[in-house]
Amino acid sequence: MRCLLFPTLFAAACATAQVPPPVPVEPVHRKTILEETAPVGDTVLKMGVESGRENDHGRDTRVFTVPIACGDAKTNFTWGCGGQTILSAGFADKARVEIHPNEDLKLIVDGEGKPLFLGDATVEIILGGKRYPTTAWIMRDGQFNKNVPGVIGYEIAKKFQWEVDPRVPQITLRALGTAPKKNVLATLSLKDDQDNFWVHVKMRGAEDDVTIMPQTPDFQVSPEMQKAWDVMRGDKQPDDVKTYLGNLRVLTLRGKDGITLNGDIFETNFVAYLLPESPNSRSAIGQSLLNRFVYSVDASKKEMVLIERVPVAVTQPVKAR
Repeated sequence: MRCLLFPTLFAAACATAQVPPPVPVEPVHRKTILEETAPVGDTVLKMGVESGRENDHGRDTRVFTVPIACGDAKTNFTWGCGGQTILSAGFADKARVEIHPNEDLKLIVDGEGKPLFLGDATVEIILGGKRYPTTAWIMRDGQFNKNVPGVIGYEIAKKFQWEVDPRVPQITLRALGTAPKKNVLATLSLKDDQDNFWVHVKMRGAEDDVTIMPQTPDFQVSPEMQKAWDVMRGDKQPDDVKTYLGNLRVLTLRGKDGITLNGDIFETNFVAYLLPESPNSRSAIGQSLLNRFVYSVDASKKEMVLIERVPVAVTQPVKAR
């Protein structure tokens, strides 16, 4: 069996903030949205907060949620854009979803070797007044997905252009191919591969493609990227943190130690989780970097646009770990 470092629920494993029960938020429509059509104009949804803090020593680690309906139930799902759409077993029961056995999913296990998933289900997720049919994986209930009824996956996120403004917070859904705003900060080329969106970055002298992962609070570093740069360089050594998948090493990057986007946008003062060897381990940009910008993603144009930078309320550095 293989142990999955499952990025979608990594946020829940690392979150320290108390998460209140999700409360559905009604979407605000600027134009009428028909369930049978793609978004017309802008559909603006207020986002909730699943976990994290707006100012965690200068980092905004909030992971956001969006209001959805599925079957007989309404709730808030974590906003993700990669991998499979996930439903918790508890929410699947409320939505009266029929779960089908899936032998392949039994191979995906937690740190104790127990299967994470009960099977899969064909579902219809209603988001912003539009119906999105998809195959969802049903995750067993546990501490790792407490207060996380579900996660939006790649098959849904690729259907429209979406813009996140963490200052409100809110997400705006638009038709694919909508012209970008003028005078943007930067436009990053987007690779659409393996049910994920990837951007090219430079970090510690190495270059690599990393996924966009708004469902996790911090940066994740794959074993391949760790090998490309010296993890142990400098006086600060990685610390260990315990998650539901076992112990992980954590490194805090500050000063001139950071990541470069688009060749000229340099970001530092963030935490990097050093992932162990696994077929599913991949480098990813999490919320502590994404929340520094108002940004949009368009799969049809293969672009991620950084529209403007979001000021941080307090700029004190990350505490040494």
